[in-house]
Amino acid sequence: MAKGFSIELKGLQGVINELKKEGGRIAQDVDDELSAGMVLMERSAKRLAPVDAGRLRSSITASRVEFLAWELVAQVDYAAYVEFGTGALVDIPPGLAGYAAQFKGKGIRKVNLPARPYFFPSVFAYNIEIAKGIKDILKREKRI
Repeated sequence: MAKGFSIELKGLQGVINELKKEGGRIAQDVDDELSAGMVLMERSAKRLAPVDAGRLRSSITASRVEFLAWELVAQVDYAAYVEFGTGALVDIPPGLAGYAAQFKGKGIRKVNLPARPYFFPSVFAYNIEIAKGIKDILKREKRI
């Protein structure tokens, strides 16, 4: 991605694919749960984003891609550099090395900015909550 970065929430993908085919009240309840969780992620990311980072806070949005598919996006081109840092101060959380690699610079400039995570702490904080809410819906409907 040339500008900014994003993550799509794809937890419970098999169940979500099944619900897309069926539609109905259960699918709507799950989509509502995703919507509520993504709003919380967006608010958290905006709250955690550094104020001095230009337009970063206002560029963070959660939006529906399609029914039962949502994404969280930070749309400014420097979003990943704020999240992970630059130069000798890069700090990549476990499990995100592959994702972060796409933002690695070419080593031309030597700028050392500390990591100021805002995006993934928000994703990690609410991802579990969203999955639990979806599981609760499926249990209520005796789907799992």
